[in-house]
Amino acid sequence: MVSSIETLLRERAVARLTDFELDRFLNTYEKGYQDNLKCMDFVLDKFPRWGIVIGYFAMHDISKLLIAKKQMLKVNTNAHKNTIELLRGLVQDRSLTKLLEEGYEDFKSLADELTDAKRERVRAQYYKGTPVLGEQWKADAHSFAKNVKDFVTRIEELLG
Repeated sequence: MVSSIETLLRERAVARLTDFELDRFLNTYEKGYQDNLKCMDFVLDKFPRWGIVIGYFAMHDISKLLIAKKQMLKVNTNAHKNTIELLRGLVQDRSLTKLLEEGYEDFKSLADELTDAKRERVRAQYYKGTPVLGEQWKADAHSFAKNVKDFVTRIEELLG
């Protein structure tokens, strides 16, 4: 992983945090993941797709918190991909990296839907009028939220 970090540093995809920046970044990431967890719980039943998006960002923010605290690094470009790469090198528990990668894939899938106007219009049209799909989204969102909370708990343990 050292060569990966060196490569990311050389490419300026990540940068070393200065002592001056550290507290600000740690506070931002900590507040971010905590707010995202609360928001995820708040919207889960009423807006399940947004619950998934917000839950993923809780995972992303706490991962950046761990990276900042343990490696003194901040991610400059390709934030999602490079955060996963740094986490992979930092954490020996591969199941944590897998959870973050799956969360990112779910988030990306939803983002792709939102950028594809026609597909989203069709999906929204059928989603609104079909209670079965709404219940499926809720079930998926609740399952995802459980993974988010497991992930966060395990990272919090690593943060000490």
